[in-house]
Amino acid sequence: MYSVGSIFSLETGESNELVSNALKHAFKGMAKGIVEISMHELADDRIKLTVKDKGVGLPEELDIYKTDTLGLKIVRTLAEDQLKGIMGLIRDKGTEFYIEFDKSITNDE
Repeated sequence: MYSVGSIFSLETGESNELVSNALKHAFKGMAKGIVEISMHELADDRIKLTVKDKGVGLPEELDIYKTDTLGLKIVRTLAEDQLKGIMGLIRDKGTEFYIEFDKSITNDE
């Protein structure tokens, strides 16, 4: 069994950093914007956290695994080292970052 509180406390650093990045960069030149945050259980006993903005998007040439930006380094380190998960990016009408990790990382023993 896992608790939403456990997942939320593990994901707070990742989601805060991704939302902060979206607010700083996604809506340049726009009067307003939307940031969506979701978390759900996948069929394979994994959890998926998604932070999506409907902003200007990331440049195609930006490789999230080779970038030197501090924010993405923090998210990548927390996702991979703390949660033993994966981080991904979808570029479609904005930017969508997701983190998938095994739900057993959040078990309350």
